[in-house]
Amino acid sequence: MSIFPTRILLATDGSKDARLAADVALELAERLDSELHLTYVEPMPERHAGPPARFAIDLPPEVVASVEEEAETKLAEQAGEMGEGDGEVTQAHARVGLPSAEIVALAEELEAGLVVVGSRGSAASGGR
Repeated sequence: MSIFPTRILLATDGSKDARLAADVALELAERLDSELHLTYVEPMPERHAGPPARFAIDLPPEVVASVEEEAETKLAEQAGEMGEGDGEVTQAHARVGLPSAEIVALAEELEAGLVVVGSRGSAASGGR
């Protein structure tokens, strides 16, 4: 039984600081022969009433679709930038919602042994 994580989840917000975390995650995945999963979470527009929610079910479907498309676009950009180096991303996951909740939920789904988070720490990236 290996003591090293078989799956690493890299969560990024696309900032320059996050690129440093991506480099570390790529190197770790390569050295440990682990799967590397990449995620980008696009924050859902905030509702004006009530606490933050993981899903904003009261938003019009066209707003939700637009936010989901934005998440896919930003994720593709990040995966493309990472693909220019020596490392390899096993799978990319676009998510929409509260970044911290979405990252934890995805890590649990994947049964990730390690989560690497790269963020500039702005409120939009979940650093509330």
